[in-house]
Amino acid sequence: MSIRRWAVSIPARPRARWWALAVWIAAVLALSLLPGAYVPRVRVEWISASAHIVMYAIMAALALRAAEWPCPTCGVVVTVACGALGAVLEVVQELVPGRYGDPLDALANIIGAAVASFVWLALAMRTRRLAGGGPGGGASSPDD
Repeated sequence: MSIRRWAVSIPARPRARWWALAVWIAAVLALSLLPGAYVPRVRVEWISASAHIVMYAIMAALALRAAEWPCPTCGVVVTVACGALGAVLEVVQELVPGRYGDPLDALANIIGAAVASFVWLALAMRTRRLAGGGPGGGASSPDD
């Protein structure tokens, strides 16, 4: 199946979710690869770490929402994918004038993605339980 046919086969609403993810990733790429002269210096290290955590938490949440994946394995996949992107960008920053890669930033990226995945999955499980579709839900099993 060609990319064009695949893209056309996605209903409009989910397609918008994928576009939101793509726009967010593009913004993260642009911010991560700005030359050092255009990046404000942060004197307090936790502010930088917080920004990384928030950026990658949003990315993971957008990825999980776009794919509509409410399973634990999917949370791991999204966390690893977001963490890998963050680690690669930290390495690439070494090639950008005035920038440097920081392993702590890469760790913050992974933490942000992991927290978002955990919260997403917890909310999905709670929603399923409240709807009666999961453990502890209102629906009775045939064994009762």
